[in-house]
Amino acid sequence: MIPTVAEVIRLFVIPILGMMLMFVVQPLLFSGQWLRLTDVKVQSWLNNHYMPMAAIVLASSLLAVVTWVAWNIKSPHKTPEAGAQRVGSWWFISVIPIVGTVIAIVLSRQSILAPKSSGDAILPLIILFAIDIIFIYWLTTATSTPGIARRLPPGANLFKR
Repeated sequence: MIPTVAEVIRLFVIPILGMMLMFVVQPLLFSGQWLRLTDVKVQSWLNNHYMPMAAIVLASSLLAVVTWVAWNIKSPHKTPEAGAQRVGSWWFISVIPIVGTVIAIVLSRQSILAPKSSGDAILPLIILFAIDIIFIYWLTTATSTPGIARRLPPGANLFKR
């Protein structure tokens, strides 16, 4: 099934907005002291820890989106039963950005090149990266899944007429 022009546009626009959220807005929350870090120099931490972590979360989220959309374009389901099984696959694919987030945070905590990580940042990072995953993976798949699979991602009916 070939995606519509609107689906293709959303497939690019939503992740770009997610990237702006991750690489512009969220760092401002830390540098502007909305989210206070008392155990590190904020600008150094942003450059050495946050940006690489955000890149890992972004890459894993985009991998999940591409996997889901490409699978539904390449081999659309043919029966309602097959569609019901694909909902489970959507949840399984959602593990990719979750694992990416865990890897990013663990690698940051174990960093040898930049050993001063922030303990204060762990909870805010988990919350912010969860928002990023919801925005990039869920919103993109809920609005951009092509063809007969367009209603399979949870909540996709909110965006389809």
